[in-house]
Amino acid sequence: MQHPVTLRWQTWISFTGHDIQCVTAHNQREDAGRVAKQMADAWSEGKYKTG
Repeated sequence: MQHPVTLRWQTWISFTGHDIQCVTAHNQREDAGRVAKQMADAWSEGKYKTG
């Protein structure tokens, strides 16, 4: 999503389904999209573990 003040494109994640956090901010939308895809791929591959 794009921040309304800074206009940077942000990547957000939720490990619990309740709390979300911004983990990156980029000047280019494509960069944020690339990071989001990398995070989703890592999640699918089991690289992130939650309690």
